[in-house]
Amino acid sequence: MAEWLYKMKQTGLKYGLIVLALITTSSFLIALSAFCFEQKAEGKKDVVSNEIGGRLIPISQPRIPLELAKRAEMSSQAFLKFFKTPTQQFIPLGFYAMVHDIRDSEKLKALGSRGIILFHKYHSEQSVDNALKDLGSAREAGVAVLQNLPSKYLKTRGREFWQRHISALVDNSQILVWYLPEETKEKDLDQLKQISDIIRDTDSRKRPLITYVVDWHADYLRRVNSITDAVVFGAYPSYHGTRPRIHIKRRIEHAYQSGVSVVIAALEALKGKYNWTRPKDVRFDAYLALISGAKGIMWYGYAHAKQRPELVEAVLDVATELNGPERLGEVILSGKKPRLLNCQAVKGPAYFHDDYKYETGVRTSLKLSSIQWKGREYEKYLYIFAVNTAQKLRAVEDGGKTCRVTVKFGPVNSKSSKIHVISEERTIDLSGGYFTDTFEPLGTHIYKVRIE
Repeated sequence: MAEWLYKMKQTGLKYGLIVLALITTSSFLIALSAFCFEQKAEGKKDVVSNEIGGRLIPISQPRIPLELAKRAEMSSQAFLKFFKTPTQQFIPLGFYAMVHDIRDSEKLKALGSRGIILFHKYHSEQSVDNALKDLGSAREAGVAVLQNLPSKYLKTRGREFWQRHISALVDNSQILVWYLPEETKEKDLDQLKQISDIIRDTDSRKRPLITYVVDWHADYLRRVNSITDAVVFGAYPSYHGTRPRIHIKRRIEHAYQSGVSVVIAALEALKGKYNWTRPKDVRFDAYLALISGAKGIMWYGYAHAKQRPELVEAVLDVATELNGPERLGEVILSGKKPRLLNCQAVKGPAYFHDDYKYETGVRTSLKLSSIQWKGREYEKYLYIFAVNTAQKLRAVEDGGKTCRVTVKFGPVNSKSSKIHVISEERTIDLSGGYFTDTFEPLGTHIYKVRIE
């Protein structure tokens, strides 16, 4: 599969991926414009009143500094082209911590058929021979690898070692993305840049470089951004057990505000402090991350999640929605933002969480809307992705009716009288161009309606 991708690039076609053989089409367009009504930035006023007394909830989008918006758009396009075939724009989705399962080609093939694109194995002392065996298994399965680079040698080995190590792997077609030693501290970023420079000088295919960051400070994030093509940054609320799941949005937004051009969300599929990540958490986290501007997802991690088959299945359900026949990943990445669509609060808490300066106790006047949402028009359809971030930590049913939110979406210009709710086997009446729906705590809904 990966050799085919390289040949496609060499013959002038877009360099992409063919992990899933049954799915198709289109090109990338990222929208970084103002809100779809009144053109007010969310950071200035998160909920506004309209003339009939309701509250309009702004469309969610990353708060990228205006002077960096063009660079972020170009960086996103350059990164995402590696996940594009002549027939479809895929969204990068992957599993961390494959451990021994990366040698099970049948398991890799099964995961790949459900929309997982990148497979990664941690190994702090990984030899070239060990890496080549992993790549051989991936080749047999027809999937791609997020190629690990051994973190233990970051500070103990010099340029000659890294040149030899990278040169031994660089011709392997199963590598789709290079994974630099993760959680590199600020004092060691010069060594990380040295490895990055060697790859950029050695890899004629110019495959992208990513890494997982260890620090949240803006100067650190900007430096890592200058070394890589995308930064992996996310949140594990269950792992800590005391953090609301909206923390994922705040992490992604902080990365963009700090100058990161492309964010890949790191999301959990593991045993937390008090409980396992739940299937509904997996879906909520994924769509909250994508609504907030993430350009892909890495789940941590397969070695944990496989202990709970329903947890693996929850990840695969999301991956299939995004990279399968419904092609929701392509919709998110390539669709256009509707000009007139808005969301109006009807009932329930309008705000869930007061914002504050990241990782400090300093409060600001900004509040975050309970409903986070994104609209996209794509191939004759309107799609709306929406989640309810309201919850009570460790409460029965996450707070139940006290955190339930009802909203109205519209105007929708469609001859149809029904809105299809993806993956829920239900429809909603569309009346006068508007429809209303209710969200349970951490509820996730995806709407689709034909508009042409």
